[in-house]
Amino acid sequence: MSKKIIFSIIFIGILSWGISPAFAANIATVVTGVADNIDLRAGNLHGSVVNDGGSSAITGWFEFGEDANYGSKTETIKRTGNGDFTVRATGLKPCTVYHYRAVAQNSAGIAYGIDKMFTTQCARFELKYDVQNLTLRDTIWYSQLRVQSGDFLKFRLTINSTGDVVLQDITVNVKLPANIFYKGNLIVKDIAYAGDITRGSINVGNLLPGDSKIITFEAEVGPSENFYLGENVLASQASAFSTDFSGQASCNIVVNGTGVVKPSTGGTGNNGAVNGATNVATGISDSIFQSLLLPFIAAGLLVWLFQSRLLGLEQWAQARREKTEQFRASKKLKQKIDAAKNGF
Repeated sequence: MSKKIIFSIIFIGILSWGISPAFAANIATVVTGVADNIDLRAGNLHGSVVNDGGSSAITGWFEFGEDANYGSKTETIKRTGNGDFTVRATGLKPCTVYHYRAVAQNSAGIAYGIDKMFTTQCARFELKYDVQNLTLRDTIWYSQLRVQSGDFLKFRLTINSTGDVVLQDITVNVKLPANIFYKGNLIVKDIAYAGDITRGSINVGNLLPGDSKIITFEAEVGPSENFYLGENVLASQASAFSTDFSGQASCNIVVNGTGVVKPSTGGTGNNGAVNGATNVATGISDSIFQSLLLPFIAAGLLVWLFQSRLLGLEQWAQARREKTEQFRASKKLKQKIDAAKNGF
């Protein structure tokens, strides 16, 4: 082999060793961007491939979750070479902090960006429910109010938006205690309503972030004889619902009644009578005399049946006695035989 050929082989080998690695792909470098366009249940996640590693075919996506373990991922996108990519994360929960990171894959492997966080928007409101006594011309609102029979009351439900999105189609319903009677004059944010808020839900419209709605209506306390004797603490419940949130609140009415005694855990009924003793037949007897006499009658009947041999009880008893005597005699005989054997 000539020196020229040998030199050519060595030269080609050197080129192969020195040049080939320059064309081998490396893992890409990806950067996690800032999330935006976040609402109650979705948000846009941004990432950027700053070095494709020599492989221009890139697949990108994002991992996300409520902690740095993620657990969920977005759909994937295809891109060529370096540049930005965006994927919208969906199926999120309102008012929740999410971790996320960008991911890029090329022919050499998978690269991850750093962890970042965002918080989904909130759809929240607070309810406050209170009452005042119109008969006494109260100017103060109370969460618990002592009243008397015949008093006219004014209830107030306040809905305060504490979220950062518009609350859509808020509906409200109120439940009054028994014998507190709805008297109308329903007003929602200074606008009169014709509906009955205690007989179904009414729609009070939308509520902007930071805004509030005040709902008032009137009621009358029923006659004192309609309430249990003594002090009665009665709760009125208010509920509000929107597309993405709901809440409840209550206030108490305290009234003294002159009616029947309130049932207790000891077993008194609504009329104050003690429950427990009844007139229902027990199946044996309803009189003490009959209860004492019945066992004697039953015993006499059994004796008569035994002596009359109708049931064959006497024969059975006689046979039983004979078997017992035979067993005892056999046992004594065996003991004597054993004793005699031991004597020899």
